[in-house]
Amino acid sequence: MNHATPYRSRNYRISQKGKATQFTPKNCQAAGQKSKGQRRFKYLNRKEEHSTFIHAANDFLKNIFLPKVEQEFDSAKIDRQADRQLQSSLKRLENRFGFRIPEYDVINLDYKWNLCLYYVDQEIGKRTLPYVTSTAHIEYDEKEKYHICISEQVNASSRLFYVPVLPLKRLLSDKGKRKGALLLQSVLSFLYLHAGLPFYTDDCSFLNGEIDCLYQWSQESDDEEFITFINKELSEAMDIGFCIWKKISNYQNLSYLQNRLISFKPKNGFDAACLELAQRVSQLLAQFDTGNIFKYASPVDDHVEYETHLLHYSFSFIHDLKGGLFVELKEMLENQLQECYLDQSLLVKRRFDGNEQTSIGLTYEISVLALMEDLIELLLNF
Repeated sequence: MNHATPYRSRNYRISQKGKATQFTPKNCQAAGQKSKGQRRFKYLNRKEEHSTFIHAANDFLKNIFLPKVEQEFDSAKIDRQADRQLQSSLKRLENRFGFRIPEYDVINLDYKWNLCLYYVDQEIGKRTLPYVTSTAHIEYDEKEKYHICISEQVNASSRLFYVPVLPLKRLLSDKGKRKGALLLQSVLSFLYLHAGLPFYTDDCSFLNGEIDCLYQWSQESDDEEFITFINKELSEAMDIGFCIWKKISNYQNLSYLQNRLISFKPKNGFDAACLELAQRVSQLLAQFDTGNIFKYASPVDDHVEYETHLLHYSFSFIHDLKGGLFVELKEMLENQLQECYLDQSLLVKRRFDGNEQTSIGLTYEISVLALMEDLIELLLNF
């Protein structure tokens, strides 16, 4: 790691010089040593000191070496007035996240605040999920005031958040698991009605367009067996989709959720998992009146839209995550997404200028993503 100019800590004390250790045994004669009776030079009669006279490195470990940081913002040189504005902004940020940035007596204000951003990035990085990136930077607004900002970003292009519906249909038909399945039905209703997760039977959904392309492509094949297979699989997938869509599009699933939670008594691990997911949905409904996972989607230029991995490519309901039809769809998706070299993301900027209390960042979106991950993992077992 590169380091900048060292700054001494306030607990600095000069260390005491210790006596040198004689490392040559007394009965051992070193090469070139004079024998007894020969004249010795006067300086040989003096005791040698092996430490330096001045304290060149004796206190090396007493120093604090601050990291070498790069310029994180483009603005005019920070002066004393800007320094006071940033101090006020930093105090709001520290109170919001509950940590304190170490203080150093640094003369160069530009370096001081780049060093501050370095420590802020370290602190907020400790409390973010693996797929969330948080970075701190400084903004200079139109009112000639400086503020510290934190950008929270979720890039979902690394995986597909596809919720299968066939497992729910199977669970609802199982008498031993039906009560737990009804809780999962409310969870899926929340994702569709509240979070805005697209359903693959909707004409405007991305996955519906992919299914149409697969059907058209299969009909041009010379393999009659393959055509029969695709037609059969697509027909079953669409039938299952319409069946489950009718169930989860009913708002009563959300209205009845509290009653279902109160009356539900888990009997096994599956029931306990269903209860935990449904309770998280209940908390999100109580905390957020409205929500949509695409609300904070970063803008995309029209001329690069077809070269961008859009968020709705990665979020959807799907018939199943197993079987031959999914294998065909997944291959199509991978081929199409390989042509994208840009990624759309969820992006929220939080500026600590006194109005940051109205901003909750990506709390809703992150909670929904975590909910979807656990739900998909559960459904994959059925």
